[in-house]
Amino acid sequence: VVYERYCHYCHGREGRGDGRVSMAISPRPPDFVEDTERMSRSDEELLRSITYGIARKAGGEQLVMPRWKEILSEKERRDVLAYVRRLVAEGREKAKAGADGSGQGGAKTE
Repeated sequence: VVYERYCHYCHGREGRGDGRVSMAISPRPPDFVEDTERMSRSDEELLRSITYGIARKAGGEQLVMPRWKEILSEKERRDVLAYVRRLVAEGREKAKAGADGSGQGGAKTE
């Protein structure tokens, strides 16, 4: 539920990068479900991004995603990653169900 408190504003409730403030962010947050390259990274790599944030160089260093090290405990950061992994699995299952015509839509997100 840490995700619901801090992350969904940018990343969206289903991890699609469509949160309420995502339109005002450049670059836009990733769609975790569709971004297979990013989500194929190890847990340790993704935890590093959550812990220390993501910076991009564009005429000087700019923090694109804040570092959560000072705000979230290590357990909370790991819980967020586990939740994101679950959102990805559910989103891909929904997409697969829609593509095969079953219309089942996968598991519900609470």
